[in-house]
Amino acid sequence: MLATAKKVWNRLSYLGIDPASSHPDKENVVLGNQIVYILAVALSVLAVVCVFIGIYIASLTLSIMVGLFIGLSYFVYKGHYVTGRMLGMILQNLAIFMQAVVLGYESRVIDFLLISALMPLVLFHIRQRKMIIACVFQNFFFYTIFHLFQPILSQYGLPQAQQLLIYNLTIPVKFLTILLVVFVIIQKTGSQQEKQEKRNQLLLEQRNYFTSILDQVPVDIATLDTNL
Repeated sequence: MLATAKKVWNRLSYLGIDPASSHPDKENVVLGNQIVYILAVALSVLAVVCVFIGIYIASLTLSIMVGLFIGLSYFVYKGHYVTGRMLGMILQNLAIFMQAVVLGYESRVIDFLLISALMPLVLFHIRQRKMIIACVFQNFFFYTIFHLFQPILSQYGLPQAQQLLIYNLTIPVKFLTILLVVFVIIQKTGSQQEKQEKRNQLLLEQRNYFTSILDQVPVDIATLDTNL
């Protein structure tokens, strides 16, 4: 059972990219896949809980978000990594905004926009600054619009008791999202340091190799004549 689960996890992690590939975005693709599917499972569980407690609109919106996550994996599967992640961030932010409207202000679902603002740092390479800035700008745009028009949007929310219930249910998901982002950032930082150390070690070995060769060649300092 454990071996099967590990095999499935590895297949999902390397969706759209070969484990032996030297693609520069390989690490981002693998980590992005892992985050997407962990969040999909967490949101699916939350959607089932919402069905049991009778908040069907919350279950529906969560199911739509899970469907978007899984559906956009098609782009990653086809090798369109940047397109898939960019569309994923846009639709994710829009879905969070719509959830915040239909579930209500007191559900504090809108707070997920602040948490997900860190996701571009995980999903994109640091060289893709324009993508990162564009995604983060979306988060703060939707967050600001929601609070500016909150008095108008409040009429579409659930009863306050249900909003508070959803707020309590989503607290573990918020912590899970934060922990995932922090974990991935630590993983990426550690991986980059490891690559740099290997690169430095390789350069040192090459320098020592060429130095040892030069040390074996007798050279007349005055004429640079090696035929001594």
